[in-house]
Amino acid sequence: MTASIQAPKKKRVRLSPEVRKQKILEAALLEFSEHGFGAATVERIAGRAGLSKAGLYAHFTSKDEIFEALLTQVLRPRFEAEQWQLLPGETVREAIDRFIDLSYENLMQPRTIATLRLLIGESARAPDAIKRWRDEVILPYQRAQQAVADLCVASGWMRESALTRRFELVGAPMLYAALYAMLFCEGEAGEEVAALREAHRQLLHELLHNGDAGPAAQ
Repeated sequence: MTASIQAPKKKRVRLSPEVRKQKILEAALLEFSEHGFGAATVERIAGRAGLSKAGLYAHFTSKDEIFEALLTQVLRPRFEAEQWQLLPGETVREAIDRFIDLSYENLMQPRTIATLRLLIGESARAPDAIKRWRDEVILPYQRAQQAVADLCVASGWMRESALTRRFELVGAPMLYAALYAMLFCEGEAGEEVAALREAHRQLLHELLHNGDAGPAAQ
């Protein structure tokens, strides 16, 4: 008599809560992008993440909370205010290059573009979540950036101008680049975005660099 051979059972992998949350957010971005925030369902988000609805609720209490967490994680600026404070021997030009390279690298990620598209398209359907994202992420970031810019101007590292007085405008050209990337396919947008990135770099070099004063003078 031939003994039956059974395939070994697959061992279930237990993921950490943080990894599980990340999978939920990735699934939610796909769901929101495909169906919109209003028509998206917690059930389908859970299914995409390989969870039951109850399993999803162990990490997030609602679709709104998932959406807000997505905004907070993906649309959180990566260039911290303190990075404008020059390292020993560093020039303002080098700090500007660091800002441009890091910011555009993050901005042009497909998930960032997809989340920005959601932010624009769903602002009327999730105003409370978007307001909290603005109040808790964007405004504190802008205030911190402004404080460091003021310090750089006072120290002679940056040129005083309308740009340093409203330092949030330092990133404004990136919004145009992001809009271009959202409107056109990657192949068409890539070359233009690269050109915009370099023009943005040159613009900041011209407007921020103080060639006559401060330790960053070249």
